[in-house]
Amino acid sequence: MNFSLGVDASLCSDSSFLLDPISYPSSFGYLWNDNSTSPQKMITTGGVYSLTLTNGKCASSDTIDINEVSMPNTFNLGNDTTICETDSIRLGFNFAGTYLWNNGSTDSEIYTNNSDSYMVTYNKQGCIISDTIVINHDNVPQFSLGQDLQLCSDTTLELSPRSFNPAYEYLWSTGETDSTITVTSEGIYSLQITNGKCQALSSITISEVPVPEMIDLGLDTILCIGDTFSIGVPFNPDFRYLWNVGSQNSRIIIEDSGLYRLRVYNECGAQLDEIKIEIEDCSCVLYVPSAFTPNGDVLNDEFLSSYCELESFKLEIFTRWGEKIFETEDINKGWDGTVKGKLVSGTYFWLITAESQYKNQGRPYMKTGAVQVIR
Repeated sequence: MNFSLGVDASLCSDSSFLLDPISYPSSFGYLWNDNSTSPQKMITTGGVYSLTLTNGKCASSDTIDINEVSMPNTFNLGNDTTICETDSIRLGFNFAGTYLWNNGSTDSEIYTNNSDSYMVTYNKQGCIISDTIVINHDNVPQFSLGQDLQLCSDTTLELSPRSFNPAYEYLWSTGETDSTITVTSEGIYSLQITNGKCQALSSITISEVPVPEMIDLGLDTILCIGDTFSIGVPFNPDFRYLWNVGSQNSRIIIEDSGLYRLRVYNECGAQLDEIKIEIEDCSCVLYVPSAFTPNGDVLNDEFLSSYCELESFKLEIFTRWGEKIFETEDINKGWDGTVKGKLVSGTYFWLITAESQYKNQGRPYMKTGAVQVIR
């Protein structure tokens, strides 16, 4: 009548198993250590279990020790999830036991950035549970705002990524959320594009460039032979300059007659102006009469010289003995042929000292000669 409840065993938490000794006739008596009398016993918790089997005066007993293995209340890798293709995710647990992942790893946790299905099997003293998670990828948006740009004053410029996807989310540094924005001033503009878990950022610098304003080279001008004349406009590094004579300076020195045209320009526009320069012989020819008739007929009554415009003038009249009898610094005032109030006649000598208003004519200018006073 010998029997056995088996070797000591383990019981996984939240599970059960049946203790079923060798069957004997129902006339035999069964008595478990919890005073139950059924032939079989369903085990749901750990502990020491013993059974006494009787047949009349004969009795036999056996004992088994059931070790309950406590398993994690929650063994869950989480819901299927999506990560950015440049990120990684931690999967795993910190429970004591052994692990086997479907990628061959036996670590309790793994890090991955692959898009795939991951399953882990956990074993603790023969108790086994498993879980699976699917990792998906979002792609990083690939885009660029392009090279830095220039913005002409009083104009606008549209900025947008070179590629567009309506599924993406857009956020500009200005706070706008459209894929395209309009800018009216210089600055650094950045765009962040979001695709699910992925983000990408690009920036562009906008520089404002002034539009050339109207230029004025002045009125047409007449120069004297040998004179020079500077024409042009103030230099501005934002502009470029081109004269019809080939110069690329903002100002040029003129020595010759002609039509001079300047173009001031940049990427935002251009302005033109021109000036006509003429050259004249400004040398003065001094005309002094050789005689005059102070007879009161209003014709040739005074000794007068003619000259171009002067800076200064002085006329002096002398007798043949060198006595000065007349002097004036007024070019419009002549000698009336009198000495001390009396009309004279004969030959007298003059000296003219003058300075031209044209610097290239030399200064002072001096000339002498004789004049006949005829009565």
